Amino acid sequence: MTKVTVKRSEWLRGGRSTSRTEDCVGYLYKTQHIKHRPTDGRCCLGFWCNALGIADSDMKDCPSPAELFQKYANEQREHELPESMVEVLHTTAHQDGSKTAYNQAAINMLIQINDEMEMGDPERERKLITFGKEAGIDFTFVD
Repeated sequence: MTKVTVKRSEWLRGGRSTSRTEDCVGYLYKTQHIKHRPTDGRCCLGFWCNALGIADSDMKDCPSPAELFQKYANEQREHELPESMVEVLHTTAHQDGSKTAYNQAAINMLIQINDEMEMGDPERERKLITFGKEAGIDFTFVD
């Protein structure tokens, strides 16, 4: 189980917040604008990727671990990804040597919970903690 600390001030998630001026759901990592200043932010799985040693620059504009794998595969670097990330993906090797990856159901559930627009943060955190365990992720949320 990978322990992941999510900093609420850097957490990209669904819903509206007075501290965020743009909607940044759907990304592992993205620069957002808070009070007209660029600030780095991550979704819950972006924090997980950081905990696995993946740099923000590699996650930039990737919507999920599957697309991150695809980015690495296209650069012939997928061997650099931690095994614990590859384990939560379905990967297919093609005859031409290319590879395709899909998120497992547990990862898709975490994405859905993280990006849900109508859910409040206390409920979102409870659900991410519960469903994270199915993906081998132990989330903790801090201010």
